[in-house]
Amino acid sequence: MAADQLPTASITTGLDASEELVSFLERFFDEINDDAAQAYTYAAAHRDGELVGVAATSTPADADYRKIAFLHVAEDHQCTGVASALVDEIRAGTERDELLAKAHVGWAKANRFYRKTGWHLDRDRSSGMLNAYVLNCRTGN
Repeated sequence: MAADQLPTASITTGLDASEELVSFLERFFDEINDDAAQAYTYAAAHRDGELVGVAATSTPADADYRKIAFLHVAEDHQCTGVASALVDEIRAGTERDELLAKAHVGWAKANRFYRKTGWHLDRDRSSGMLNAYVLNCRTGN
């Protein structure tokens, strides 16, 4: 079956989504020395029992948006709906009006994903080598 014909990923959320997810995230935060890891909410995408995508979000103090700190999909599962399913799960679970994500200007796949899935480039929040994208959680664009 071609990658674009795979069924949409099932989503589980929360820190206890799976031992595999928690282990991955612990290694990730150890690598970036982020002591605030507990302030994040996590989402995981599994396909056929395999962890194929992860996301972490946070809400900065006094912000009217929820920030996607990272969104990663295994390379062989990209362009199959996994990232969109993770974003949909995050949107459904936030009380904020907007989601904010940033992508390095050189990350062609990430920038293309945000543009093709209804996110708007926010030049005021973009800086240097980072493009900032905003998605309205209420309207989906």
